[in-house]
Amino acid sequence: MTVYVDDVRHKFGRMVMCHLWADTEAELDAFATRLNLSPQWKQKPPKASWVHYDVSLGKKAQALTLGAVLTDKYGPLEHCYRLENNAAGLEMITKLRERWKVNAEHQEELPLVTLEREKSGLAKPQ
Repeated sequence: MTVYVDDVRHKFGRMVMCHLWADTEAELDAFATRLNLSPQWKQKPPKASWVHYDVSLGKKAQALTLGAVLTDKYGPLEHCYRLENNAAGLEMITKLRERWKVNAEHQEELPLVTLEREKSGLAKPQ
């Protein structure tokens, strides 16, 4: 079993937040207890796409010290696709990661197209 934390940075008041999730909810709750996270930060469907905690950058650092695995911005979606056994979704994430990696290597700026728009077919990856 693994606990994950992503590298997103969402502003929440004066804080910057990211996401913490795990392979199972029991493991997530046990890890959250080790981090002294308040249950109020736990997010669940239908209000959230997947079960996770919103955590500050300080808690993220603690989570990494305790063994959480750092993922990129596609980590949460990859997790959901794995739970659904969605091979097409996982393939899409692989392609998006390749595109962003090539982009970073060439120091070019990609248009800001959200993953949801790409996923829905409203905007195609370039």
